[in-house]
Amino acid sequence: MDNESDRNEFGVRPVFYNGLGENHQPTPWTSGAISALVTTETGAELEKVIFPHPVAEALFQRGKGADRVKQMKILAANDGMHAPLRLAMEERIMRRIQPRLPGLYSYHPLAAQLDGSLDDIDVTDFLNPPEDAEYVGMPHMLMEKKLGIL
Repeated sequence: MDNESDRNEFGVRPVFYNGLGENHQPTPWTSGAISALVTTETGAELEKVIFPHPVAEALFQRGKGADRVKQMKILAANDGMHAPLRLAMEERIMRRIQPRLPGLYSYHPLAAQLDGSLDDIDVTDFLNPPEDAEYVGMPHMLMEKKLGIL
């Protein structure tokens, strides 16, 4: 199903073309393979996964995601399978909770502790921290967006 619209100006089909037609292959996120990779102990499952882009594969193998997978495997081995599931549930709940109204800066130390960003020193910690922003935004518009009115 190779047509002319799939090709660039040089007549070559791009390497990263995935398309929306019948030849669409599931990604790790749409097929649920990520949860299977977290629970497996061997790298054999990783060889079967089709990543949508080489950068996504590199980030999964060597980025923060890989460290996260290692931590979850160690936690599951030490404390049982319920521990990473419980931690993931707590993180999801903390992401949904917003301690203050939109437009006001709020620091969420429990969420930062759960996702590990409390230990990281980032550029935003000393250059342009969000609590020192000059422009906050229109609070009425932000609240309407949060409530789904807009």
